[in-house]
Formats: sequence, structure tokens, C-alpha cells
Amino acid sequence: MEKEVSLSVRNLYKSFGRHQVIEDLSFDLHAGEILGFLGPNGAGKSTTIKLIMGFLTLDYGEITICGKNHRTEYEAAMQNIGGIVENPEMYHYLSGRLNLEMYRRLHPGVEKARIDEVIELLYMQKRADQKVKSYSLGMKQRMCIAQALLHKPQVLILDEPTNGLDPSGIRELRDLLVKLAHENGVAILVSSHQLAEIQKMCDRVIIINQGKLIDNQPINQMLKQTEQNLTLFQFLDTTQMTKALDLFNDNLFYQPSIIDQNKLILPLEEKQIPEVIFRLSQAHIALTSVQPHQTNLEEIYLSIIGGGNPIE
Repeated sequence: MEKEVSLSVRNLYKSFGRHQVIEDLSFDLHAGEILGFLGPNGAGKSTTIKLIMGFLTLDYGEITICGKNHRTEYEAAMQNIGGIVENPEMYHYLSGRLNLEMYRRLHPGVEKARIDEVIELLYMQKRADQKVKSYSLGMKQRMCIAQALLHKPQVLILDEPTNGLDPSGIRELRDLLVKLAHENGVAILVSSHQLAEIQKMCDRVIIINQGKLIDNQPINQMLKQTEQNLTLFQFLDTTQMTKALDLFNDNLFYQPSIIDQNKLILPLEEKQIPEVIFRLSQAHIALTSVQPHQTNLEEIYLSIIGGGNPIE
């Protein structure tokens, strides 16, 4: 059974002057789901997020948050959303707990006990009473999320939440977001250039380019659709791989994909692999390894976008 829609974006349009940034963009975000939001430079990801968060006004379209219309019921809609779009202001000479108290006062109806709830939820008990200036970058990210969750939003929007985090901090954040979504039912939209993390963290991804939606699929379905018998060939050096490419192009019997300076991928059935190795050997082309290759989100993304930088 499909979960309820927490965020609905329908037929969004936004332009700045004559430049159309968002064009007829539609997607849904469900309760308990982590949705990855991907696109190259200038695709319109940040603009879309700012429209959802109310930092920009729509030209045309409709945004609904937990059943509340963004345009006609703005205050009610925004009560259900929290986010980190740019680094929130914090009082660095106050403790984390006092920062949360200051933030709580901006949201009428949030009880003081909620501060202890978010501190426990984000495993901040040991550091909550220490000054924010002593926090690591990862702990500051937790603090930002604590602020965003303080008023119990059902939708959480995160724009590049892993920026500046070390591998340990990235993993902690990933585990936290998975817990918030899958155990607490929060609907989470994450825009990030860390495609490996998006693959591990998200249930579904949407990809936009030039302000238009070009893909919208569950991660598992996306990976399964591209599954085939892929074999990774690693050559001794770039020169050897160039010779291999010439061999393949001359014979027109395989279509390789280059993934590195001395690596390429071929779609092969198992019985074809010895034939390829034999042809390379006959041409005196040196290989260092041959192994199965598993497609990942980065490769799928680049094949859809056509290369380029995934960061907006």
C-alpha cells in the first residue's frame, strides 16, 4: 500500500527575467521516504527547494504540504516543513540546548519538553550543554537538523547536508536520516552531489535538467533496469587501453564504455569473455585484470545527463 503524500509539487514554473529556470516540474514525496534530488549545474534544484521553502514565489503551479496549499494556506503549510537550505544562524557562545530554546520561542505551541526529545533523537545528550563553538562540523549539522525538527515537521528539506563532513560524519548523518524517515515517518528530500551516499540513503531519486523532470524512479528499480552482464577490463596503462579501443572500433563487435584512464566496461555474456581476452592477447594488448562490474547510481546519472558535474 502506497504511503500518504506529504509533499506534492505540481506543474511548477519559475523564471528570472527571460530565463526559464523551472518548467512544468511535478513530483511527490511520501511519508517515511527519503527522496534524492539530483541534477547538473543550473538544473534548478536550489530554485525548486527555495520555492518549496517559501523563499521564492511561484510563477505558476501548486505546492501542497501535508494537504495544505502553499499559496492559499501558507502558514498552515509551512508548519509542516523544516529544512536546511543555507547554514542557519546559531549563537556560538551559547550551548546547543540554549540555541534550541531560542529557536523554540519562534514557534508558538512547541513545548519545552520537545527540546529534550530532539536532543535524544539526534544523540546529542553528551554535548547539548556545551557551547556550539566547541562543536565539530558534524555536530553542528546535527544541531541544524535539531532546529529543523523542533516544531515536529512532517517534511524535511536538506540541501547539500554532507558538505564539509568527513566520512564518519557522513555515515552518522546517513544513519540519522534513515532513522527519521523509516522509524519516525518523516518525509525527507535530499539534494546532494554525493551520489554514492544518495544510493545508500535514498528510497527513490528524481533527476532534473534545465528545469524539467527527466527521471523519477525507486533506486532499486533504477539499478535493476540497467542490470546486464557487464565486465570491467583494466589495462596496464592508457596506451594499452587506446589500442583496445581501436581494436573494438575496427571490428565493430562491442561497444565499450570508458570509466577511467585505463579502464573500460563491455556488455558481455560469460561465454564471450574468453573471446575478447583472446583478441586482446593476439593484438599484444596488456591487461591487468578482468572482473564483473556492478552498475552504480553515478554511472546511471551520467548516462542520463550525458556527463558533467552533478552539483548545482
